[in-house]
Amino acid sequence: MYVSGIIQYLIWPAFIVASWFIIKAALKYYEKKFPVPDEESGSDK
Repeated sequence: MYVSGIIQYLIWPAFIVASWFIIKAALKYYEKKFPVPDEESGSDK
């Protein structure tokens, strides 16, 4: 009876959580494929 209303309210938070996991996995893949050297951490002193 109220299922369509509940789904309507939960679809955006579910989309945000799914996007967060997708972006996190994509960033991990990108950092594995293109590693960043750690030279920049001490160069600003």
